[in-house]
Amino acid sequence: MSSNLTMLMAGYFLVFATGFLIMLFTVSTYSPAELSRLLWVLLYASVGLVAFSLSGFLAILLLRLRMGLRAVLTRHTHRILRQSFLIAAICVFALYLQSARELTFFTAAMLVVAGGLLELYFLNSNR
Repeated sequence: MSSNLTMLMAGYFLVFATGFLIMLFTVSTYSPAELSRLLWVLLYASVGLVAFSLSGFLAILLLRLRMGLRAVLTRHTHRILRQSFLIAAICVFALYLQSARELTFFTAAMLVVAGGLLELYFLNSNR
């Protein structure tokens, strides 16, 4: 692995560990039924960090498998970051809708379609 890729993977691991520790601390210390608004934001932010880092890490691994070990991923890092952020935002928004008892199959499908359309816009705007 190149040093840039190693640093990117280490950064994703650091973000994952931070988000997971914050999420573990929040859930183990406080009862979810009695969380204040600030702690809910902290919990959702930590879930977003975990989703961001996992999706980025998996995207890098899948690209490495698809392109081979000698592939240069520096051209794709901005896409990986954008898609990881988009997946994390969809996860956090779906979690918020689920806690408000508003998440159905149709709203989840609309979230995924909206994320896909946003990604298609970003992919085609560079041309």
